[in-house]
Amino acid sequence: MPTVTELVHRYVALWNEADPDVRRREIPAIWSEYGVYTDPVVVMVGHDAIEALVGTARSQFEGHQVRLLTSVDAHHNVARFGCAVVRPGRAHRTLVTCDVAVADDDGRLRYVHVFIDTLAQR
Repeated sequence: MPTVTELVHRYVALWNEADPDVRRREIPAIWSEYGVYTDPVVVMVGHDAIEALVGTARSQFEGHQVRLLTSVDAHHNVARFGCAVVRPGRAHRTLVTCDVAVADDDGRLRYVHVFIDTLAQR
């Protein structure tokens, strides 16, 4: 069973995956069936909703990548970490977040709560 830290690394990689078929296979492996993603704008529940969110974000931020800004600070089944949405080759960060992930007892993400720290003009 993966640790919550391993799940966070796979979660970040998911946002960078261009192939929707790969994303559709990976989401059930790392997210619980009724996993919940929240940020200040949306609440998404379940595999299909999370896949739609990632696909939409990839379209809106075409050419950008999600990167971990911090180490993953984890205990028990909870982790906090910082991420940035960046465009390779550019100095500024488009989006900086502080995230909290909670894994379930089966080793999959049950909740990811995203707090926006910085949102730059694109």
